[in-house]
Amino acid sequence: MLQAARARGLSTLAYVRTLEEARRAAAAGVEIVNMDFGWNMGGLVGVNSSVDLDEAATQAHHFVKVVRAISARTRCLIEGGPIVTPEQMDQVCRAARADGYVGGSTIDRVPLESAIEMTTNAFKTISRLRQQVEALERKLHRRSGVEALLGFSEAIERAREQTSQAMDSELPVLIVGESGTGRTSIARVIHEARAPPGRRLVLADCSREDVEDLLFGREARSGLLEQTRGSTLLLSNVEVLNIGLQRRLLRAAQTGAFRPKDAKDTIPFQVRLIGTCSLLPERTPIRQQWDATFCRWLGAIRIELPPLREHLEDLPLLAEAVLRGMAASEWKRIDPSAYRALLGYSWPGNLDDLRSVMHAAASATRGRVITDADVLRLLKSSPSSNRNSFATEREWIFDGLRRNRFRRAETAQFLRIARKTLYNKIRHYGSSAIESMPSARAKKRGVPKPA
Repeated sequence: MLQAARARGLSTLAYVRTLEEARRAAAAGVEIVNMDFGWNMGGLVGVNSSVDLDEAATQAHHFVKVVRAISARTRCLIEGGPIVTPEQMDQVCRAARADGYVGGSTIDRVPLESAIEMTTNAFKTISRLRQQVEALERKLHRRSGVEALLGFSEAIERAREQTSQAMDSELPVLIVGESGTGRTSIARVIHEARAPPGRRLVLADCSREDVEDLLFGREARSGLLEQTRGSTLLLSNVEVLNIGLQRRLLRAAQTGAFRPKDAKDTIPFQVRLIGTCSLLPERTPIRQQWDATFCRWLGAIRIELPPLREHLEDLPLLAEAVLRGMAASEWKRIDPSAYRALLGYSWPGNLDDLRSVMHAAASATRGRVITDADVLRLLKSSPSSNRNSFATEREWIFDGLRRNRFRRAETAQFLRIARKTLYNKIRHYGSSAIESMPSARAKKRGVPKPA
């Protein structure tokens, strides 16, 4: 029947339970083959499943491998059994490299309309997020990706490209970003991409008073430039190095050797340098802190990490990544009301602040959902609290539209609400009122938005 349907130009989908059935479906030219693990478990009307998530992932992997060996163009989907949440679907799909998930009673059993909209939206968007994460993982040669580089904003995309360039090179690197933006984790990724096995990344704090002896050493004591030979030295707070030390480092790199204090013999310079600083060199208040030639040399590859407040469109993905990094028993879901609170905070500590808040919220909440009450309690008690929260939901909606250039599908994903919900809220608050705002008018006319 499936072959006849294909011959008559119909789309075909086959439900299979065994590998043999999967082989036959693929051989028959079926367009989509769905691995069915049976009734969904959980919920008031769910049933118990004899297959746990790990077993489902293993079986799905074999199923996908069998189908694609016969027909590479056949789409492979999975459904049912222990998979009852978007997170579990993501886990099994990633392990099996499946193309997607068929959602039926998993969504039907969700009791409230708003919850149905959010859950459906999560199932639809999770595959797009998974593809983005997998692309990032392949580019950075790391299984788990780099938290500081997760996101879809232009600034983060540039930082990913710059990091990829640094990983493929032996040139010095300058990483610019505020404290808490992930400078050290980026430096570690760059080091691990090129360093020989067993060579560790060595950190040197340039704000130390004895930094010259720390780096170059003395006759009777070796410095970090000698101890780190064949590896990578991370110069933290490099902008505070005095001009003399900057020029001495540059001279050592150019000549390939340096002489420790009071020593007679020179030592080969065989170290890759990575520097981190808080401000771009050209924006440093005291320009004399930077030697121009040293700055150009160290910044042969420059990576600029934006503060979190300047790419809040990436915050939902980052918050979810933090929660996924916790133990499976502690996994929690974030309610849209909590996203609204998170997006209204200025995050002076950047990603470090976000990790602290999400870990504390996940530990404090009794249920499986983190709400705005859980988040606001933590933000208000923060000693560095500098909140610029949205006074109304209308402001929150407009801020999301503005950040996503008034593209409604992207705004819905950013706000973590369904598109239909967003359309209803725009209609409720008056689309003419929102679109009459200066940024919206500039966008329609193709005029750049005001700074």
